Amino acid sequence: NVPGVVECLKIITRTKSLRIADFAFQTARKHGRRRITALVSRPQQFDMMVMPNLYGNVVSNVCAGLVGGPGLVPGANYGDDYALFETRKLLFPYCSVF
Repeated sequence: NVPGVVECLKIITRTKSLRIADFAFQTARKHGRRRITALVSRPQQFDMMVMPNLYGNVVSNVCAGLVGGPGLVPGANYGDDYALFETRKLLFPYCSVF
């Protein structure tokens, strides 16, 4: 324990990872996608990517910046029974980006 330092664990289980991967493959097949990629350095070369939530937020914010701002890019979160659609927002809403 170090004063002034916060430690955070990202718990990713095999069961949930397989569930997400299965959903990604089903979605890719349904929409005629040819490839799914996870965590890459040049995302523009891929058609569909799968990643943990925080990385997804970072990529969404970067992409939103390319097209005019975070309020212009919608988000979608899919579950087994429900889906939630929302406008995108800044990852750190209290920080100025100017």
